[in-house]
Amino acid sequence: MHSDISPNIPTVYQFAWVSLIPQFAVIGIFSIIAHYLGLNTYLTFSGELEFVANIMWGAIGFTILSITIRAFLVKFHRKGFSLLKRGEYLSAIPFFMRSYKLFSKYKWLDKYRYFLISSSKMAYREMDLNNIAFCYGQVGDKEMAIKYYELLLDEFPTNGLAAVALKFAATIEDKN
Repeated sequence: MHSDISPNIPTVYQFAWVSLIPQFAVIGIFSIIAHYLGLNTYLTFSGELEFVANIMWGAIGFTILSITIRAFLVKFHRKGFSLLKRGEYLSAIPFFMRSYKLFSKYKWLDKYRYFLISSSKMAYREMDLNNIAFCYGQVGDKEMAIKYYELLLDEFPTNGLAAVALKFAATIEDKN
């Protein structure tokens, strides 16, 4: 089901620069493994360039592992976001809910997402609740939108998007 609202919705993505530290650490670990496995023998590097080759193998290993993990762990979130961007809000909600349940069951994955999954400041559970509330708002289900924005604030009290949405909903109620 498509909404009358344009699917060209602006998205908010807050990058957490601190996430680069664990990611570089993982690349470093892969680089050390590449060195001990002798992967440089497949290249014609020697001396100082051997260090560069180790870093390259580390980056390749990190990229492959990261893409693989994202393909499995974030598939529901990505599918929901894809549907949201197409304006298929009701279809997106179950995918965001499945993602929320997955990351609620394994909170440590969400907590340590910086290592391989995401550099977002927002946790996946936080993004999922926000997207569920947004989708309900887009289809005109104000009660469910408010319910999920309140749940979002209960779990993530500093979420500015939910606070603004709830204030906006209260303002509209006051004017009616």
